[in-house]
Amino acid sequence: ELYADGRRVGQVTSGTLSPSLKVPVGLGYVEVPFDRPGTKIEVDLRGLRRASARVVEPPLYRHI
Repeated sequence: ELYADGRRVGQVTSGTLSPSLKVPVGLGYVEVPFDRPGTKIEVDLRGLRRASARVVEPPLYRHI
């Protein structure tokens, strides 16, 4: 699940470690207005803890 401002605002659909970026990445559905690029959110990690994240525009790779 995805959280912002202390409330649930979305759902993760998939996640993995990006071999090219060398960081975890994920995809999911996020409510408006939390869907804007740069928005800071938190990702619930299997109920164990929450990790900081931010909304970005695809594609998920660094421009060289």
